[in-house]
Amino acid sequence: MEEWRKSGTSRAYAPSMLSIPIMSCRFVAWASLLVAITAGCESEIIDASGGGDEGGAGAGGVGGGGDGGSGACAAFADAPEGSPVTIRFRNETGLTVFLPSTCSHIDLEFDTTSPGSVAYWSPEACFQSCEDLQHEEQIACGPCAPESYELLPGATLELPWDGRGITRVEMPEGCYQNSPGQASCGQVVAAPAATFRIAATGYSACGEGDCMCDPATHACFGSPTGLIATANPATFDYPADGEVEVLFDICAFGCAGGG
Repeated sequence: MEEWRKSGTSRAYAPSMLSIPIMSCRFVAWASLLVAITAGCESEIIDASGGGDEGGAGAGGVGGGGDGGSGACAAFADAPEGSPVTIRFRNETGLTVFLPSTCSHIDLEFDTTSPGSVAYWSPEACFQSCEDLQHEEQIACGPCAPESYELLPGATLELPWDGRGITRVEMPEGCYQNSPGQASCGQVVAAPAATFRIAATGYSACGEGDCMCDPATHACFGSPTGLIATANPATFDYPADGEVEVLFDICAFGCAGGG
């Protein structure tokens, strides 16, 4: 079995675990939820103020729209990071499992046992929170390349979660650096003390014969395909539990007799 742990800015090899830092394709990095590979994500700045390129700095510079964190706009600030939780995938199927990913963000069903309007595991690329939009130009991202993550037989893969989620809210127009051009923004909020549930699926193959996987990160440039593997649903109590295991057991791809 292989173990890959992140050490500083390099990856150190040790003879069972793959630990992958998660980031998104955003320009101002938010938290530890989001994955470190930005290939295939294109972005551009949107000027929603209606002005031209010339003379825009005076009206749209930093602090030109939002109030810098005071008054009514302060209510839309990002919540601080909460208690960290490690989500650990384990593959006991005997086969390689390919986990689907959206913009380098592994796809999960992640919610409380009483779901509401907060997304606790969001694959939004180039995400900008309400607080970000008080100080930044709005960014639009192009589509990301198809991708997946390779989970070898007997291996584990760890993802961090920082105890926060995203909910859509309406922020006053005066809080935006520029006119928003949108009805709402995503506010980063703290997760409540609750029981959370995680569900995941994987596949037996990647791409149509042209899938390429990075041996260091196990990120694969190709869509997962083939037989579907279903992980055992996992639950954990937040913030008491600091880790949770999502297991693809020997019958994840199906067993004779319906096991």
